[in-house]
Amino acid sequence: MKDIIQKARFLHLALLGATVSYFIFLAIVDFIQMLPLAPVEDFVLTLLVGVLSGFGAASVALAFFLPRLMSRQIDPMSPGRLMRVHFIRGAILESVAIYGLVLGLLGAGWAITLPFFIVSIGAWTAAFPTKERWTTR
Repeated sequence: MKDIIQKARFLHLALLGATVSYFIFLAIVDFIQMLPLAPVEDFVLTLLVGVLSGFGAASVALAFFLPRLMSRQIDPMSPGRLMRVHFIRGAILESVAIYGLVLGLLGAGWAITLPFFIVSIGAWTAAFPTKERWTTR
């Protein structure tokens, strides 16, 4: 179990780094004044903000209820199941940062995109694999 937790921690930090890199990329693109990369109408942007905000909130909720939803398997403590849940949770949490990246590239501005990154990084931090968390699922 210790080996699987170490692997999960390594992959967790690597994926968290990818999430942070989206933020850095958007900051660099904004700094060199290339935003918006693909300008859209205000109505479409407002609609996208609403839809992606809803998806983001649902994604974070799903990511934290996922272990309970997948606990119907025969052996809920198997290392394979724990890693599957962790990877699925990681993909869901990373999608929130990607929503923020897309909105930023479309010109939504930092006031709208920054919360997506903060929520994603905060959820990544809260989901860090610890021995206690992985042995009590």
